[in-house]
Amino acid sequence: MEGWVRFNSVPGAEFDIYKLQDKGDASSFGALRLILNSGMKLKLLVSTTGSSWGISVDNLGNALSTGVWYYIAITRSTNDYKVYVNGSQAGATQTLSGSVYAGPINALGWNGVTTYSNMYFDDVRLTVGRARDVTVSPTAPFPLQ
Repeated sequence: MEGWVRFNSVPGAEFDIYKLQDKGDASSFGALRLILNSGMKLKLLVSTTGSSWGISVDNLGNALSTGVWYYIAITRSTNDYKVYVNGSQAGATQTLSGSVYAGPINALGWNGVTTYSNMYFDDVRLTVGRARDVTVSPTAPFPLQ
C-alpha cells in the first residue's frame, strides 16, 4: 500500500491509516493495519493467523505533523515488511513468515468502530504480487493501468 496522507488533527486515540481485516470492529485481528498513534507516530500490525499479531511494532520513525502531506508506503518482499515515509524507511525491517491472513474489509482512516479520522488521502495504490520501489516519493500521479 502506498499513497499520500495529510493529517489534519492529532488523534486522541489510535486511528487506522490503512486496514485489511476480516471483521468490521476494532478488536478483531486482520491481515495488516497501519496506525497513527496519539503521539503522531506510526504503528504496524501484521497477522498470518487471524488470531494474533505476528508483527506489532509501535513508534516507527519520527513524529509526523498536521497540515503536511506525507508519502507513506508499506512493502512486503518475501517475509520482510517495511514502512516508508517520504522515501525513507521508518523503523527497522520486520520479518514474519507465512501468508498474510486474508480479510475482505479494506478501510482508510477508520478507527474500527464508528469514527473516521480527520485526514486526507490522495493517489492511494494497493499492489499485490510484487514489491515496488518506494524509496523515492513520486512527483506525479500514478499512471492508470
